Amino acid sequence: MENLDVLLTNLIAGLDNRQTFVASLLCTERILPLYQRFAETLPGPDVSQIEKVINSLWNDLIGNKENLNHQLMSERLNVVQSQMPDIENKTSYEALMASNVIICLDSAMRMQIDKSIQPTLALEFALETRRTMIIYAETGLLDVGSDDESIVIEKRIINHPFYLDEYCNQYKDVFMLKNTIDKAIIPYLRKNAIRNRIPLTLDELFGTIEQRKYN
Repeated sequence: MENLDVLLTNLIAGLDNRQTFVASLLCTERILPLYQRFAETLPGPDVSQIEKVINSLWNDLIGNKENLNHQLMSERLNVVQSQMPDIENKTSYEALMASNVIICLDSAMRMQIDKSIQPTLALEFALETRRTMIIYAETGLLDVGSDDESIVIEKRIINHPFYLDEYCNQYKDVFMLKNTIDKAIIPYLRKNAIRNRIPLTLDELFGTIEQRKYN
C-alpha cells in the first residue's frame, strides 16, 4: 500500500480542499450500489438516507457555497455514521463493501471540518473496495493473507482491468478538476461517476461462478 499512497498523494497534489472533496465524492458515487446491495439483505440499512446526504453535498458544491457549514456537515455525518454496518456483520462480503462506501463518504465529509484527515483516504478505499471484490470473486475470501502466494495474487490484482479502471477514473477526475475553472464541470463529473457505477453483483461484473472458473 505504500506505493499506492505515494501514487495517490502525487495524483491529488495541487488540488485545493474543495477540489479534493469533489474527487472523494466521485469515488463514493461509483461504489454506492454496494451499499444498496447491502441494504437489500437486511431490514435496518436505509440507502435513501445516504443518497439524501450525497445529494445535499452536491447541491452545496454546485450552488458554489464558499464555506460549507460545519454544523450542518456534522449533522450529516451523524446520519452517515448511523448507517454504518454493525461490527458483527462486517465479516460478510456485503457488509464489508457497505462499510467501505460509508468510510469513503465519511472521510470526504470529515475532511471539511478536520484538516488532519488524510486527503487520499476516500480514493484509497475506492481502490481497496475493488481489490476486495476481485479477491472475493476469485477465491471466495475477503483477504488473501501475507504468504508468498498472496504476494503473487496482490501483484495480479493491481494489474487487473477492474482495479485499473478505478484508478483511471480517479486520474481523469483530478485532471479535469485541475485544468477546468468552470464550475459546470462538477455536475458533468458527477454524471460520469453515476454512469461508471459498479454493478450490484459479482455475477454482473465478472460473470457467474461457473464462468469465472474458466476465465
